[in-house]
Order: sequence, then structure tokens, then C-alpha cells
Amino acid sequence: MSIEVAKKVRFFLERKGFNVSSPGFLKGGSGVEHNFDIVAVKRNRMLCIDIQKNDPYIDCLSAYLKAVDISEKKVIFVCRKEVQNLIPRDILDHLDLILYSDTENLLEKLNEKIQ
Repeated sequence: MSIEVAKKVRFFLERKGFNVSSPGFLKGGSGVEHNFDIVAVKRNRMLCIDIQKNDPYIDCLSAYLKAVDISEKKVIFVCRKEVQNLIPRDILDHLDLILYSDTENLLEKLNEKIQ
């Protein structure tokens, strides 16, 4: 499922004028190179997007740790709405969360985030 979602998100961002790498890589302040499902750049704006693949708690925690290390960039974690109770809310101060019900809903919410 996440591969299909990533393709749709990539196409959407490209249509919005972003230069998209999927997967994308970014070096953090620690010196560690982090991989993201998608890294999208437009002018001076960079979005780093991870999409839930397996365990939503572990995937979200992984995205959070990357976000802390690259604090100057916007990190978005995308997951299905039905797993929202598994996402630790106390880590969302470093991470944007998109909970979606279907792909159309996801793209609407992503559009709001990039405005």
C-alpha cells in the first residue's frame, strides 16, 4: 500500500512544482544520512515525507527521530486514520502528521500543508 501512496504523493507534488526524490536522503545535524520515502523541494522549501509501512508506532517514532535530527526541515508522517490511536501524541511537536482515510483525502490534507 505505501508504494502506491508514495507514487500518488510524488505525482501530486510534481504537479505542484516540487522537485521530488523518492526515496530521498538528507544528512542530519548528527552527521547521519536519513532516508525518507519522499523529499520534495520547491524554491527554499523542503518537505521530508515518510509513509507508514508496517507498525505505525515504530514508523512514527522513526520519522520523529529523523525530524529531531533535521529540525530545520519540515517532516511529515503519513498514516491511515484507523491507526491514529497508536501514534504517540507527545512527539508531534517535531513532526507533522497526516491521518487519511483514502488517497483523495490524503492529497487534500497534503495540499493544505503545502499552502
